[in-house]
Amino acid sequence: DAFELTMDICLVPSLQHLSCTKLVTSLFNKVLPLIDITYFKYSEFLKSKYPKLRDFRDKEFRKIESQVTRDITNLISCVSLQKKLENFIAPLFRELEKWLNTCYQSLLVKDETCYVIMYNIPQCWLTDGTIDREKSAKLVVENNNILRINRFMFACTYCSYEDVLNLWELLSETEKDKLQKYSDFVVKQWITWLKSRSNKDWLFCVAWILGTSLWTKNRCVLKRVLEPLTPAEKSHCLRKVLTGTEVSSDFMLFCLSLMTRYDQELIFRESPVEVFRCISSWPLRSSFFDIADNLWPYLTQDSFCCILNMLLRQVKNHESDYFDLLIILKKFWSQSPHNFQTIAKDDGRFSRPLQCVLDFDVSQTFPKQEFSDYYLID
Repeated sequence: DAFELTMDICLVPSLQHLSCTKLVTSLFNKVLPLIDITYFKYSEFLKSKYPKLRDFRDKEFRKIESQVTRDITNLISCVSLQKKLENFIAPLFRELEKWLNTCYQSLLVKDETCYVIMYNIPQCWLTDGTIDREKSAKLVVENNNILRINRFMFACTYCSYEDVLNLWELLSETEKDKLQKYSDFVVKQWITWLKSRSNKDWLFCVAWILGTSLWTKNRCVLKRVLEPLTPAEKSHCLRKVLTGTEVSSDFMLFCLSLMTRYDQELIFRESPVEVFRCISSWPLRSSFFDIADNLWPYLTQDSFCCILNMLLRQVKNHESDYFDLLIILKKFWSQSPHNFQTIAKDDGRFSRPLQCVLDFDVSQTFPKQEFSDYYLID
């Protein structure tokens, strides 16, 4: 059968990754009070545009890195294990950074929401080193000290259906008008449904959501709407949402983990760049080659070049946790077919930064600025 995988592909991080994550997150939690969370309100665009904001970010990261590194050194005597554990600090900080930034950008009215989120982070870490966004959002929705208008927005965004209904009834007309005017697309879609539907039964709501684009990007929404569907309907939805579109790495991982081997094979063939983006991202990065070794049959010369370009861009865009990506790039290149390499070296999109990585001696400091300078135009 042309669509039968020769073996199951394990889409979970290694046991070593899980063990390291457990220890480092416990140390990370102790230093969370040291972080100035006002930094997280700035978007990635602003941080990339203004050097002072980047400096602020670096200062916050170095403060955390320094303390957690000291704690690791005090706990572990083995130097090689110390270094391995230290490599988890930057990805964990980046995970926290992404989540809090997302939350800040979601708020319609500034209140204590992000402080509540930060306070609850220790109970929201998953075993793989990512934040359980659904749980974190639920804690916001259930907190009566947070403004109703913000609780409603979180309930909509993370598909807490029962809370959407309850909070809508509690909102004043002024708050509803404000949401109607100034909230994002997701919240406005929910408001349209709430105002136009007399039957608020969950199955009617599922049918409505599947007729919108709400479920095609948001993992929490997709998770909820898949629950009442038949296996065939679930398979159809998962294939549809991953085929021919760019999705976030966590969304890709969630969908692949629910798919049959047959459906996984279809996605490996049709969206290889997105699959490689997923497995090169936290938390699957530690298992990159265990997974990638089974994906070579699905790569063409063109998709290989696109994957190289994607990995190089990841190195450029990551502030601190890019060293593992450099190792991945160099090894991925060394394992690639000669004819793929020949085409890639002539690809004007990335030939110079690629050569910079290939020439890099991993025992030395990576010339990040020189590498980034090759990208004069994003």
